Amino acid sequence: MKVNVNIPPNSSLLTSFLLEGLLKIRSRCPHDVSVECLNKIWLELENNLKNRRLTFRLVGNDAKSAEKVLSLCSNIKTKSSGSKKEKLVDFNTFIECLKKVELNEISVSYRIFPGMQLVGAEEFIGDPSKAKQHGYSFQIMKTDRYQGIASLELELLNKQVTLYSDLPATYLFFLGLLSSLVANVNRDDFYFLLYETSLLPQALKRPGDYMDIKDKVISRLSETLATLRSWSEEVITLSILFDAELISDIVKKEIASVINFRLLRIRIEGNTYKVYNDIPLNIYVKQEIYKNTDLIKALHTSIKDLTPMVSKFLRGEDSTGESQHAYLALKYLYMYAITGNYSLLTRYYRELMEAYKASGGVNERYLTLASRFFMKP
Repeated sequence: MKVNVNIPPNSSLLTSFLLEGLLKIRSRCPHDVSVECLNKIWLELENNLKNRRLTFRLVGNDAKSAEKVLSLCSNIKTKSSGSKKEKLVDFNTFIECLKKVELNEISVSYRIFPGMQLVGAEEFIGDPSKAKQHGYSFQIMKTDRYQGIASLELELLNKQVTLYSDLPATYLFFLGLLSSLVANVNRDDFYFLLYETSLLPQALKRPGDYMDIKDKVISRLSETLATLRSWSEEVITLSILFDAELISDIVKKEIASVINFRLLRIRIEGNTYKVYNDIPLNIYVKQEIYKNTDLIKALHTSIKDLTPMVSKFLRGEDSTGESQHAYLALKYLYMYAITGNYSLLTRYYRELMEAYKASGGVNERYLTLASRFFMKP
């Protein structure tokens, strides 16, 4: 089976998830994209999500398109919730059907018509008169378009258009979405990790190595967010930048001197999705600090140990100021990671001592972290 995405890389979620889906397929099926190989990919994704107790959710506006997909699977019982007016199709049931559809080829291009954007094979995008009948329209595919993030790149500025995709494009999009899903926090917040647009062409040339790195970063972020249970750019970034094992893996693969990711937080609001955060996550593996493996390991341990206290502070559960100082310690460590200014490490140390004082001299973990830090050359 041929699998191609004939859309230049751009920062839209639509294109990004399509290309991430392509990356996943190429990483697992480098020689032959067979039904058996695709089934293995879906099984791998399902097992990973099951182990992390993670899934995605469709919104009410997706019901019609989701049911259109489910109509292709006579042996799968439809699961839904909500009122008749706002019927929600169970996402896992939807995926169970989508992964079983028979496809001869996945070739994705796009074309814009008055009031309509079509995504899929040339035959599909060449006839807008049949798009509504044969196409699928999911809210997550057009999330950032409504916010103007990708409007200019896709030539949609000041245009109101409805997006329709054919079945193969829908298949590839959701495969990419699930391969990029990191966490679901507070039920309505979903986190995704994507490669930066400029890095995708390079990643597609070495899909196995780049997919391996991405999967490891997703695993680390998932662990951090499970503890943090909130948004903190500082803590999330630090959990990756000071992961000695991860940095070592990237260096050994010799794929690049810098790995550029995008971390997105997307929230469900009513019958649509909204991008709340879209931050760069850049790993510069040739930084001087990475030569000091002991220091990196010590700092990584500090980040893991302080994250539960930071979570308390972010959720307003800090009555003594202890958690606030733990947060400030990591904030100074983050500033050091960004600027390379060693004086910020001194402030990091001071905040550890302030956290110890705020605990009434009871929580000695701060002394342990401080002593471990200063034992490193």
